[in-house]
Amino acid sequence: MSIEETLKGQDKESYGENYQNHLIEQYKIYVELADRVSQRRLNSMTTFFTSVNTLLLSGYGILASLKLDKPNSNKWLILITISGILLCINWRGVTDSYKKLLTGKFRIIHEIENNLPMRLFSAEWESISFDSDCRYTRYTSIEKIIPLVFLVIYSILLISALISFF
Repeated sequence: MSIEETLKGQDKESYGENYQNHLIEQYKIYVELADRVSQRRLNSMTTFFTSVNTLLLSGYGILASLKLDKPNSNKWLILITISGILLCINWRGVTDSYKKLLTGKFRIIHEIENNLPMRLFSAEWESISFDSDCRYTRYTSIEKIIPLVFLVIYSILLISALISFF
């Protein structure tokens, strides 16, 4: 079933005189909901994953600088790096999940705009997608680089810890 078919509720005639007002209200609420999801993604998720990665790397640095009993400390260093790698993989998965959720929301917003006087989000998307002076890079593309950077750091630290372990 298409988005248009799924979205279609009652037609204007059977709904009554409040159809357009209710459509606009639903549209406003849905746009606000999409914005909240986007903000939650930017603020909470990114802050959480960056903080935990910073904490893990700090713990790694402190433990490595203490140079405790070598076999025992190396086990902890290996555990920290594996935890960081798993965290980064999870971060990428959560980023993809938010991307899919927001893509779906904006498809619905674009479809609702077909019943409104102006199609603002659709026009904005078209202007940034096809204007060579204003080429848009999706935030998700940029956002996926951060866990990749941490992943590379953890991989190097893991190799280092494994080499010194043996």
